[in-house]
Amino acid sequence: PDQDSLLAVGNPSVVRLDSLNSPVFTIIADSLSVEADYFFAWGNVKINHEDVTGVAGQAVFQRAENYAIMRQDPVLHQGDYILHGDVIQLNLADDKLSSVYIPTNPVFMNNKFLPDTAFVDRLTGKQMAVDLVDNKVQSVTLIGMATSEFHAVEDSTFKGLNVVSGDTLTIKMLDDDVDEILVVGGCQGTYTPAKNADLDGNITYEAQTIRYHIPRESTHLLTDAKVNYQKMSLGAGGIDVDWRKNLLTARSLTDTAGAEDYPQLEQTGEKPLVGTRMVYNMQQNRGQVIAGRTEIDQGYYYGAEMQRITPEVYHVHDGYYTTCDIPDHPHYYFYSTRMKLITNKLVIAKPVVLYIADVPLAILPFAVFPQQKGRRSGFLMPAYDYKKSEGRSLKGLGYYWAINDYMDGKLIVDFYDNREDFLYRGRFNYKIRDVLNGSFSGSLTPDRTGNSGPYRWDIAFNHNHTVDPTMSIRGSGQLSGDANFGRDYYQEQSARLKKELRSNMTLTKRFENTPYSTNANVGYYKNLQVGQTILLEPTRAGTKLTESTITLPTFGFNRASSNLFPVKPNRPAAWYNQLSWNYNSSFNNTITNTYESYAPTDSTFAWQKKSDASKSMRHTLGLTGNTSIAGVMTLSGNVNYLDNWAFRYERARTNGGVVLTDTNNVVLRDSVDGFLRMGTFSVGSNLSTKIYGLMPVGLGALKAVRHIVTPKIGVSYAPDFSTPFWGYIEHYQDSSGAKISYDPYKFSTIGATPTNRKFNITWSLANQFDYKLLRPGKTIDDDPVEVKDKFLTWNLSGSYNMSLDSLQASDIQSGGTVTLGKLGSVTYSSIFEVYDRDSIPGVLDRSQKVNRFIIPRLTTASIGFGFGIQSKTQVAESDSADTTGTDDAFLDTRFEDRSMGQSSGKLWDMRFNFNYSYIHTDPFQLARKSFWMNTTSHVSLTEFWKISYTARFDLIQGQLVSHDMSINRDLHCWALKFTWRPSGYSAGYYLLIQVDASQLKDLKLQHRSQPFRR
Repeated sequence: PDQDSLLAVGNPSVVRLDSLNSPVFTIIADSLSVEADYFFAWGNVKINHEDVTGVAGQAVFQRAENYAIMRQDPVLHQGDYILHGDVIQLNLADDKLSSVYIPTNPVFMNNKFLPDTAFVDRLTGKQMAVDLVDNKVQSVTLIGMATSEFHAVEDSTFKGLNVVSGDTLTIKMLDDDVDEILVVGGCQGTYTPAKNADLDGNITYEAQTIRYHIPRESTHLLTDAKVNYQKMSLGAGGIDVDWRKNLLTARSLTDTAGAEDYPQLEQTGEKPLVGTRMVYNMQQNRGQVIAGRTEIDQGYYYGAEMQRITPEVYHVHDGYYTTCDIPDHPHYYFYSTRMKLITNKLVIAKPVVLYIADVPLAILPFAVFPQQKGRRSGFLMPAYDYKKSEGRSLKGLGYYWAINDYMDGKLIVDFYDNREDFLYRGRFNYKIRDVLNGSFSGSLTPDRTGNSGPYRWDIAFNHNHTVDPTMSIRGSGQLSGDANFGRDYYQEQSARLKKELRSNMTLTKRFENTPYSTNANVGYYKNLQVGQTILLEPTRAGTKLTESTITLPTFGFNRASSNLFPVKPNRPAAWYNQLSWNYNSSFNNTITNTYESYAPTDSTFAWQKKSDASKSMRHTLGLTGNTSIAGVMTLSGNVNYLDNWAFRYERARTNGGVVLTDTNNVVLRDSVDGFLRMGTFSVGSNLSTKIYGLMPVGLGALKAVRHIVTPKIGVSYAPDFSTPFWGYIEHYQDSSGAKISYDPYKFSTIGATPTNRKFNITWSLANQFDYKLLRPGKTIDDDPVEVKDKFLTWNLSGSYNMSLDSLQASDIQSGGTVTLGKLGSVTYSSIFEVYDRDSIPGVLDRSQKVNRFIIPRLTTASIGFGFGIQSKTQVAESDSADTTGTDDAFLDTRFEDRSMGQSSGKLWDMRFNFNYSYIHTDPFQLARKSFWMNTTSHVSLTEFWKISYTARFDLIQGQLVSHDMSINRDLHCWALKFTWRPSGYSAGYYLLIQVDASQLKDLKLQHRSQPFRR
């Protein structure tokens, strides 16, 4: 010891003795050296200190400072504890090991042994410090990327693995057991329960500070705490975990009004549940929330206490429901002492009190609020309405049934006070992807008039079925029990004015990779006005009214146009390769119900109903072609053949070869079931070309104007098929010997034989003017930009009928468009008469054309022009959606009002449309002129106030013909709409105040004056 240096080999040892000369610290190695106060050991170094042992490749002991440093894979053991790192420093005080410091790559392990297995707890980090008292570990501190792997064991049973990491980790020991673990800074952890544990799945958690109390099996997460388990996520300022009871308790660390760290429970696919305090049992998946609130399907639920019974069921005490998103003071809400909330299904509350502005307005014994996303079954709330003609009414009370993903339906009842009757309405919808969709709807009401039987009704349907890419079935229609049903009950004006009903169903089939297709159709047509007309006595005989037509059915076969002589491979196309042909045929089977007036006596007339069944067949064959002449003209032609078949007709009644007639010399007829056919044809040809002209301008940016002239001349011909050559007209003699011609086709489905030869020459001249602009680039270095577009079109057309004896030339029609860029365009059309007129003898102020040409005279002209202006400023749109005009996809719009258009989103915009017309067909009469201006304006006064105004002006009379104004106000969770029409057929007003949310859109107040129609 008194020497400055010493070297020993052969397993030498250094022993430090205490005051009683007992060994307290021993170093054994392959070789030792001493230099001043430093002892150096090399090779198989072993260190012993009471129950602490260590091994290393090298060690140094400083006896003055009383510490030892181990290097080269140092490992330290004490019982079940194991320490290792790059370097281990042992510090002694009073001959006791007081601390251990590992500066890099430290690892602390604790072996745990159970009867049937063993575990190793592990601590890692960048640095580690271990504090000891009486050679017992008191604490372990890891600094920098600290991680702990701790196996929870209770009563010799493995409970689970807890892995946690953070910036700093401190473990406090008590009686050689871990008592507390403290993790600070960016803490994250995962608890994996044992397979036979109560919990089903991992638990992840995070916070700024985490404190574990091992004996009590509790964890405290502080600041930005969050726990995730299965589909549940719980966040709060602080969360306490009781692992014995699997209980989570969440709270706010600040607990002040407006605190942002209040507990928030989230379930996958659901809105968060927020409260001031929450308790959640992870084993039972149940919880309790104090002063909780949550959002479900745009609705907000608040409760003094909320209990989670199952993952889908909540019990709410002293709560309320609203769609207003103001948390503390919603504009309206439904209050209830007890609520049962079934997630994604419904909410049952009883009793229920409706509050508006904290004022109770209505009470119900119970209420059910649907909460399913998308379509969901439930009751439909009625809406109150008032009209002078109907008085008070309650509309829309009913039930909506979401049968499945492909079908739904609804039943609705409306009550009318003045009529004292009910209108029952129903609708059924179905849709299967893009293959099948459609609907059936109907309405029924008792008949108070006694004109239509016990009930008045209507039915409507729509069906679309794509069987495969080549086959489809389409159908739609409407039936009604009487003509006035729509007028009395429909709200939409076009439906109220409808005077006919049509229904049809069509099957179409295309044959793939061929030009062939076929179709079948059944249909029904009814004229609603006939039923009213026949109530009046006719004024003469021979009037025929068609009440209805039934098609049972129509079959069609089509061959699309294709080349008559296809081009052969590797050969150029000839003129005959441009010929194409098509063919169509149809078979018709119809039943027509008519009313025909007759004279039962010489002085009276009456209606007689007739029903006629007929069958017919129609064939058409077409041939078309075109060719180029000298490369500058195009010649096209067509031939059309029509072959008509009838299976019932009326033949002339004869007696001994003499035709029989009535007193008016009209041939008497007999109906015959037999075959009758007629074949007719027509031919036509057209010749056209294009002529181009280019005029350089060089006026500013305008560089050139191009003029394209397209002249076209055509000829069409069809013979007179009533001549004896064709044999369609029958010729007889009456009893007096006079010759009488009879057309049997006239009284069949074919129709009368064409009697006039058609030989028309048509002509047209189309003019198009284009411009070319050369505009400078955006910068000096950019190349000029060339812009081409048309700015004027002007077209002339007419015809010359060679088959007429006089007045062969038609009027000349002219029209065109002038494009004004961003301002819009001006369209015009006109008709010029080319024949002079003379007065009609005996008729005042009337004239007729005579066969004398004149300079073309203008008879009709119209000019239209429109433009719009708007602000450059966009108005801020409110977050609340305007649902006042939203159509429910499953409502029958026949009974619904339509909303007026909405604004464009600009601060203001205006649209003006002008239309001038001039009609002077007869120069002996005054010309009729009209000049209208229609204007539409929208103004957004504020983010929430919007005004729309439309008007129609007669500029010749200087009168305002009609106008209306609409005011829209966004009332946050409500919407107000007021429409006023001061004059006209629909004069009146309409007021609507309605909740914005779609699930409560029937909570509204509306009032309209009569006869306001939308």
